[in-house]
Amino acid sequence: DYGSNQGFFSVSVATTFKEALVFSLDMHKTRERNIQGHAGGMDRKAGPKHYAMLEKHGLTNDVICDTKFSQDTFDHLMDAHVLLDYQFTLSVFHWLSLSTRAHFEKVLATHLRNARTTFLELPAPTQAPCANYLSYKRWYDGRKNVTTIIEQACQKQKLNIRLKQLTPGDPSHRVVFRVDNLEGGASRFDCTETLKLLNCRNDTPWSACPEHAGT
Repeated sequence: DYGSNQGFFSVSVATTFKEALVFSLDMHKTRERNIQGHAGGMDRKAGPKHYAMLEKHGLTNDVICDTKFSQDTFDHLMDAHVLLDYQFTLSVFHWLSLSTRAHFEKVLATHLRNARTTFLELPAPTQAPCANYLSYKRWYDGRKNVTTIIEQACQKQKLNIRLKQLTPGDPSHRVVFRVDNLEGGASRFDCTETLKLLNCRNDTPWSACPEHAGT
């Protein structure tokens, strides 16, 4: 769960699927600049709220990863042949600092290769400009259909996908997709090694792999 914030999606998944192991990525304590380039981390209250929900539900299958993720994160996972079952990239991908359409297409395809299924949210091209507008305007390169934008990126990077839009085609809002990586095969990961690849801090609550975590 990239940009997990208060853990709404992470906790929902961890509660519903008790055998799942969830990685919740966000900046809780780190003082590095975040992916938006702003000093400091995210909302300081978000981490404690996430911890409180885990405590309330008695969950041990949601691992908090306090980290500053970037396009390098996706490269590290791919180079290590990690393949996750699902990844949520909601209201966060458009913050990445990608300067050109070609750069966007390469990073997006690498990210989609990190999992068998990705839930991806991107701004609609005709939406009133939101955060990082000047960047994703270059990515879209005058194109008005986000489905086409994703499909063309994957075609360019030779990635075979199945794409389904999950939100209505309202051009004034962000658009959410389910993207299935048809080349992935069986999931592959080791909890401890994956936390190292994600460069997670180990001094936050729920930052260690649970005893039942397998591969």
